[in-house]
Order: sequence, then structure tokens, then C-alpha cells
Amino acid sequence: MWAAVTSAIILVAMSAVVAFAPTGFISRQPSEPVDLLQTEGTTDQSAVVLGGAYAQPSSGTVLMPTLSQTSPDRTITLAELIVGYVSTHQGVLPRASVYPPGQTIDETQSAAATEAEAERTSATVAALREASVTVTPMPQVASIRQSGPAYGRLEVGDFISAVDGKPVTTKGELTAAVQAKSVGAPIAFTVVRAGQTLQIPMNLVGSSTDGKVPTSGITPVDGYISLAGVYIDPTLAQPGGSQGLSLALAVYAWAADEDILRGRTISAAGTMSLEGKIGKVPGISELAQSANLGGAEVFVVPWESCVDLVGDYGDMRIVPASTLAHALWALRLESQDSLPTCPPR
Repeated sequence: MWAAVTSAIILVAMSAVVAFAPTGFISRQPSEPVDLLQTEGTTDQSAVVLGGAYAQPSSGTVLMPTLSQTSPDRTITLAELIVGYVSTHQGVLPRASVYPPGQTIDETQSAAATEAEAERTSATVAALREASVTVTPMPQVASIRQSGPAYGRLEVGDFISAVDGKPVTTKGELTAAVQAKSVGAPIAFTVVRAGQTLQIPMNLVGSSTDGKVPTSGITPVDGYISLAGVYIDPTLAQPGGSQGLSLALAVYAWAADEDILRGRTISAAGTMSLEGKIGKVPGISELAQSANLGGAEVFVVPWESCVDLVGDYGDMRIVPASTLAHALWALRLESQDSLPTCPPR
């Protein structure tokens, strides 16, 4: 008898250990979407804002669906994996498919921040171009080395429009103009900062990795400048860049000379390229559920994501699109019933 009891206790203990052992998987589930055009709490601006002569969109809502995802410092247990696998409101996937093996948490977070910044830029540029707002490519200062000559002269976020009076439009052109000079040579940057144009001279120094290569001590990125003065809350980031399409729709709602929303609650998920192409994102079913939680009437998705949608989304119309222009064309249709939709599965 005691042997049987002991065996049972051991079996229960082993089952508990197995059930709560890490699995190498993570989970994600829908959470409340973000209203990109609404001013909340005590803040005096919404998550997406245009300056200058642009006014708050007069009607409608743009929702950014959001996901709650396992943090990079843990994985789910076997018990959580089983629950997530059978749940219609939660997804499970290998940790390595989201967090690259061998990356530290800081590296993972830094890569995610870089991805989010690129997605904000692409969404802004694509939307403004669709709204016929002039967008000018111009290299932008991303960081400044303290030991470099630019420290204390240039600022992060500055746009550099010319080097020694010669216009530059990309970080490659800027880097080439600097490296065409010699160490110790004078150089003058034409800088656009907060709407003002400044001439900032300095003398180049040798690079920390190769003293024969001249540098100003800045790290430039390809930037874009517009009189629209777009502000997007930098905390808006979702796994896989899924916020790109919803951000583009929100910027367009501000900038365009039309009421694209017409009083509707619109949501969307997909990456956005500078050229306005919509890309596939992971977790589209959970993102659709998030949009549904917020009461979205229309949910715009990448064409290729139709096959990945699983679940019941009620009366929410799921509209596939391949480009931002395609999505806007669909949203201009007068009748909700005439909107294109994903084929039934």
C-alpha cells in the first residue's frame, strides 16, 4: 500500500515538474486597441498628430490593434502551451521565431525599437505621399559620439540638407561627402532644426576604428522632412511591425483633403513600406480579435493574410489590400456591403 502511495506521489510530482517546465514557446493574445486619433487623459494631443495648418480629422476612428506577448526573458510552460494551443483567443509559437537565439534582452529591445522607428517613418512617408503632401528625403542625425566634433554642435534629430553647400538627400551621399575630405579638414553642414536652417562648421577627426578615415562623429540615417510636421507617439510598437498600416491610415486621415473615415471605426494591421506596399504580419487572428474588442467596423489586412485568419469576428468586415492606395480605394466605396472581403474558408 505504502509503495502505491509513494508511487502516486512521485507520479504527481513528476507531472507537476513537466507541466511547469519551460517549453521554448511563447504566447500572445489580443488586448485593447489604441485609438490613434483620440486625445486621452490629461494629454493635449492624440497618438498621431500633424502640425501646421492640419486640423483634427472631423469624424471616425482609427484603431491600432495590440497584442500582449510573452516577454523576451521567459517562455511559457507546458501547461500554458496546451491551453494556448486549444484556445481560440490565444496563439502559441516558437520563441526563436520572435526572439532571435543568442540575442540579449537589451539587443532584442534595441532591435524592436529600431524596427518601430522605421515603421513609423515608412507609414508617415507613404501616407503623406498618398495625400499629395510634399515629402523630401534628407539624412537625419541618429546619434552623436561625445568625442566627435559634432558633439555640442549638432543634435539628434537634426536634418542635414547640404555639405559645403552641396545638397545631400541620403545618408550614403552624406557619408561620401564627409569621407571625400581629409582628417582635420574644415566642413560645413547645412542643418534644418525645428523649422530653422543653420550653418554649422567644424573640423573633421579620424575615425575611432581607422584614424585615416575622416568623421564628424555622427551616425546618420535616411530621413524625410515635411511641412506637415507629423508626430507619432514613439511608444506605439507592436511585434512584427503590425502597426504600420494603421499608423498610415491615421496620418492620411489628418493630411488628406477628404473624409476617408466618414464616421466609421476603422482598424488595420500590416507592415508599410515607403512605397505604400502592405506586408504580412504574424498574429493576424489575434490582431483581428483586438480590433473586434474595440468595436471596429472595418479591419484592413494584407491580401496574403486572409488564409491565416481563424475565428469569428462578428459583423466586422475584413478587407484585404496589397497597397495603401488599394486600401484607400476600398474605404472610399459608398456602401459597406460593396467593400471587398477575404474569401470564406
